[in-house]
Amino acid sequence: PAPQHGLLLIAEMSSSGSQCKGAYTDAVAALANDDDSGLVMGFISQGGLLHTSLARSPRWQEFVYCTPGVKLLPPGVDAKDALGQNYRHPRDAIVNGGSDVLIVGRGIL
Repeated sequence: PAPQHGLLLIAEMSSSGSQCKGAYTDAVAALANDDDSGLVMGFISQGGLLHTSLARSPRWQEFVYCTPGVKLLPPGVDAKDALGQNYRHPRDAIVNGGSDVLIVGRGIL
């Protein structure tokens, strides 16, 4: 039977100065790809982790990609707020980034 619980790994964040990038993101993607417990269901990331080795794995489509830092902006415009949050347009996150779920917090205001 399918697990009743799931684990989302933080692979990338949308705030300026985040340490969740580069080698860290690659390591998180590899950890999920190698996991056979069935608990890892996806990632908090800036997209579908298309820049990692996971994107070339048959398991890539098994995961859910949840993206924070989304705000309705004019298409093609990226924005940053006074607290260092980098925002993306929903279309950019989904179409260009490969995100499945969008997380909107302060971007509502």
